[in-house]
Amino acid sequence: MSENKNEIFLSNLSIDIQYNSLREEILTRIKLRQQLLFFSLALASALLGFLEKLPIAAFLYPIFSTFVALSWIQNDNRIGELGSYIREYIENCKKDNKEDKIIVGLGWETHINTNRSKDSLSTWRLIPISNIGSIFVAQIVSISFTLPLLKSFFYISLFILDVLSIITVVWIFFESITRTKEEK
Repeated sequence: MSENKNEIFLSNLSIDIQYNSLREEILTRIKLRQQLLFFSLALASALLGFLEKLPIAAFLYPIFSTFVALSWIQNDNRIGELGSYIREYIENCKKDNKEDKIIVGLGWETHINTNRSKDSLSTWRLIPISNIGSIFVAQIVSISFTLPLLKSFFYISLFILDVLSIITVVWIFFESITRTKEEK
């Protein structure tokens, strides 16, 4: 009987450690996601500040920010996957030390997921829209500064790359949102 209680204790301890490390990873990814956004917008400001002296700078931001947006979306997807894992596997596998049974309890991830499904304008949609939208708007502003420069084949080629970059950001964003809705 003592071995059984030790196994349950170790099992619960293992679950707690795993839960804490996954929550820490979520928090780290949220911080990284915000840093990516701030970096991208600071870069847009810096590049557009050099516009008069270096006109090519306006062409560079949409291309670069596409990779920032992809990284942002990758982190956002991982945050969702970590939350799903916590909700499905960790929050429902605590064992009762007394009776050796699984306790199915409401945890934080389950709680916020339940509230998400009640509210159609919940923050899980607004965060990606606001963050990726900020990058998208900065791309549009940047590309608008390039229009007067479209007099050579080189600049026209860069403009086409910029448009493709913007389309990529919009497409990946909608793919990410669609995938998130399907996972629910």
